[in-house]
Amino acid sequence: MAKRPPLVPAITVNDVDKTYEYFTRTLGFTGDYRMKGPTGTTAHAEVYLGKPDGSEARLMMGSLAMAQSNQGYDTGEFGQNLTRGPLGNGVVLYFRATNVDKLYEKLRTNGAVIDEPPTDQFWGDRTISVLTPDNYYLTFAQPIKGFKAPADWEQNIIREAKPKLSTAQRNQRKYAAKVKGIRARAKTTKGGKGRIATRGAARTARRNLGLGRGN
Repeated sequence: MAKRPPLVPAITVNDVDKTYEYFTRTLGFTGDYRMKGPTGTTAHAEVYLGKPDGSEARLMMGSLAMAQSNQGYDTGEFGQNLTRGPLGNGVVLYFRATNVDKLYEKLRTNGAVIDEPPTDQFWGDRTISVLTPDNYYLTFAQPIKGFKAPADWEQNIIREAKPKLSTAQRNQRKYAAKVKGIRARAKTTKGGKGRIATRGAARTARRNLGLGRGN
């Protein structure tokens, strides 16, 4: 199975086919697949931006009717809760782009529903925003070249303290780094000698770091 991104947002829409076509034909996403549900209509689909190698921006979309059925999340309770307000209410999907001005012209020509034209934001991104058929808010952003944060920027940021690593965790990281270097050197040695040398050096590294003999 192909490697997938660690986070894949999923949106619920009234018409999966219509939304799929909007993303692929209007917004320039690549379509991956569509899946039919028990009634024969499209119940689920996926699209992405970038190379499908796990680094892409990927998005799933599912039908509201499916979500409200007894085959949906929580046997339909999830879908019923969605009827309390607009589907896209409060959701912003933020994508990185290389040239938002060029993208803006392309999307406008394609008939995208533009919510905000190219705008320099105070946090250092230049963005454009569009709406989907169900009013999900999509923002495409690129860093502003030469942007300098205000002098009091850091005063307004609360950063989480990095957790301290235990001795065992530090040694494990050192071991991983050593093994990586050992394997890289072993590639220059042909045949079984390289593999034997790699295993021997890895065992020595584990012993020196107090991690046991290892394999």
